[in-house]
Amino acid sequence: MKPNCILLIACAALLSVFEARGAVDIIVPQGALEGDGNSNVSPLNSGQTRFQQVYDASIFAGYPLGVLIDSVEYRVDSLSGHGFETTVFNVQIHLSTTSRTVDGLSPIFVENVGSDDRLVAGPAPFMLSNLGGGGVQGGWGALVDIRTHPFYYNPAAGNLLLDIIAPNGAVTTAFDAVDRPGDSVSSVASYFVNPIPSSGQLSTVGMSTLFAFEPVPEPSAVSIFVLGIVAAGVAARRRIRRSN
Repeated sequence: MKPNCILLIACAALLSVFEARGAVDIIVPQGALEGDGNSNVSPLNSGQTRFQQVYDASIFAGYPLGVLIDSVEYRVDSLSGHGFETTVFNVQIHLSTTSRTVDGLSPIFVENVGSDDRLVAGPAPFMLSNLGGGGVQGGWGALVDIRTHPFYYNPAAGNLLLDIIAPNGAVTTAFDAVDRPGDSVSSVASYFVNPIPSSGQLSTVGMSTLFAFEPVPEPSAVSIFVLGIVAAGVAARRRIRRSN
């Protein structure tokens, strides 16, 4: 067999390892998993908003090598929300790893942002929609869809921070949320202030969130296939030399 054919086969096998990981969904906090939340938030309301929410690293404790976050999703509140579809302008959505704890965020926004801060949506216009109605029955809508460039998050490095900046407002509906002290989320927000101030109001409220992600694979599986590629290449070259 030609060396390049062996390489292609080995690469295909290696690709299958990554594809076999499969996507995983996690709904947080616990109160959102149990059903409709007992509160709501408006991180994209018609006023000027900055909203930060921290997620405890324990949510991803089962993935010690980290995860590649493909999307962050929300659902409309069952009482104060309504289905919608709109294009938002100037909105910025960031993800980062923060050293701040749940219920331990600083009221000063910049003090919560991690060094790996990344803009994952905006400020260019993008579409937001959730036409299914409110609550659990309405289903989830993508706040950010970053499958083409997922965000790498390592729970060993700290907690996860979602940071939404909407200087002009965007969506008038409310999102489902859970207000439960001591759970895995908390937030800090500023609403209806122009320009958006540098600090906000601390709260135990957390937006109901669905994370879709792929676990980073164990290195052992990857190493086996990489070694297989090298060994196959070496063996093929030896056979070619002996036949000459």
